[in-house]
Amino acid sequence: MELSTLGNIEPTSEALVHGCRSGDKECLNELYTRYADRVYFKCRSMVKDDAVAHDLAHDVFIKVFTNLDKLKNPGGLTSWIFSITYNHCVTYLRQNKRLRFEEIQPEREPADTGERELTEKMLGEIRITQLARMLDQLKEEERIILLLKYQEGLSVKQIGRLLDLGESAVKMRLKRSRAHLADLYRQIENA
Repeated sequence: MELSTLGNIEPTSEALVHGCRSGDKECLNELYTRYADRVYFKCRSMVKDDAVAHDLAHDVFIKVFTNLDKLKNPGGLTSWIFSITYNHCVTYLRQNKRLRFEEIQPEREPADTGERELTEKMLGEIRITQLARMLDQLKEEERIILLLKYQEGLSVKQIGRLLDLGESAVKMRLKRSRAHLADLYRQIENA
């Protein structure tokens, strides 16, 4: 299939995958053009470094192009590419020990802030700092699944596709991860 025969019609994911698998350079170019920005920005959001994000995005496309034959459902191309992107970035962060939380910088309060508001703000900052420390104490798998759910806002179904798990397995891992986090919180409160 050549893209030029389609005119201005954007090919479906299935047609694009079929064309790429058969070596059609226009399809390969279209796939790259369609997903390059999304892959780069996802990498950038995870690693917080432009140059590293470019390198990771390049690596992701190498993986995509070399593994297209393994894609079982061509209609799920977008989620498959997202999954490769996410997993590649997590692997990079693990290998470089960069899977951390950024320090939250407290905002300056106006001089007329009452003592109660200041106390509440300080308690909130302490809780955020404690949460970051507790998350650092979790196993990497627990931390990742909690971040996917609560920071990225992914559904159980999306997490399952991303991590290649069934929905019940995702629910159980989320439950265990939350329970472990709650145990860590109780330990801090009792100390």
